[in-house]
Amino acid sequence: MCLIALAFQVFDDCPVAVAANREEYFDRPADPPALRRAGTMPVVCGQDLRAGGTWLGVNGRGVLVAVTNRWFVESPPEPRSRGSLAMELLACATARQAAELAHRELATGRYAGVNYVCLDAASGHVVSFTGLMEVRGNVEQIDLRPGLHLLTNGPLNDASDFRQRYFRSLLADRSCDDTTEFSAVTQAILRTGPDESQQHTIIVRDDHRGTVSSSIVLLPRNLQQSRWWYAPEAPDRVDYQDRSAILVALLTGKA
Repeated sequence: MCLIALAFQVFDDCPVAVAANREEYFDRPADPPALRRAGTMPVVCGQDLRAGGTWLGVNGRGVLVAVTNRWFVESPPEPRSRGSLAMELLACATARQAAELAHRELATGRYAGVNYVCLDAASGHVVSFTGLMEVRGNVEQIDLRPGLHLLTNGPLNDASDFRQRYFRSLLADRSCDDTTEFSAVTQAILRTGPDESQQHTIIVRDDHRGTVSSSIVLLPRNLQQSRWWYAPEAPDRVDYQDRSAILVALLTGKA
């Protein structure tokens, strides 16, 4: 399970603002965001050391790609790595091109259930493989309108998802009028563990898997003000690290 909050074209000076917790098996190794290559395209992304792909990255053209798995979806016998496709999407020059590639690839039926987020300043898209057996079809693409969107392991802005509802309830109690407040508020929310009733939580954790890292990414119109805060473990246990310098270098052509 993963959770991604997308503030798309909400802030005039920052069209892309993303806050995300990654959930995975605790024994699955990964490297933190660093400068890498997607084909010939320079990117900053984390890297899954088992399959070699990524769960969240930004390329040198300002395209952000993120991934969540989908639950309860029939998979092909030998599915292709979803993180590897994410790297291929990061090689695209625009978010729209990345979404088109995701749509073509998912239509092949070679992947397990997945949601791909493709964002840049001009457009935002969520492309999903919804399962081989679903009546409504295999691949769904949603072109985002400006606003706050939430994604976990089902449909975008899923009112039945308990974490999405909890996230929105926590956000409703806080002011979030600019990117400074967005960063502070979402960091606090992404650190939230179970409440007193044990019925609501943002952080998830069991014996084998749970929240393993967290990111806040801002892609403003002034590229020098781009930001990436990264927690290398669950953010209720470690502080966020500022990895903005490498993102700024990427987006200003100095990486």
